[in-house]
Amino acid sequence: MSSIDWKSDWLYKLILIEADGYWIWCKPDDKSCQYVLVEETSTVYRGIPVGDTIRSWIRDANGLREISVKEYRQHIEKIEDRFYPFIRMTFYIFPDRECVSMGESSSGSSGAGRQYIVRRRNDIAILEPGPDDTRWSWIS
Repeated sequence: MSSIDWKSDWLYKLILIEADGYWIWCKPDDKSCQYVLVEETSTVYRGIPVGDTIRSWIRDANGLREISVKEYRQHIEKIEDRFYPFIRMTFYIFPDRECVSMGESSSGSSGAGRQYIVRRRNDIAILEPGPDDTRWSWIS
């Protein structure tokens, strides 16, 4: 997937616009939620995006921008307690591009998400929630 130009690809646009929704909850001068850290993963396990980081982005007051995997890891290493200084959004695009798994977490002790079916009609595409059994959450 990493060979696709995310800036011009319709499916990446559809997924990455979700970071704007999380950004609404952030307060840049608050220690608990300063930005949205976005990660595209290499695989999915039981609906949860996992595996290697393929690409990463930050959504903050300056908009959305791609960052290197190394910079992404540096943000993850900054976590000092169980609450992140950001909202972490993860996603995985299935190879057929007809399904996406996406979720979020703001602490090391919980997260939630689900799989979405990609619906296209003419020039319009939406992410339609998959069946209820494609929802996932974890609490530790």
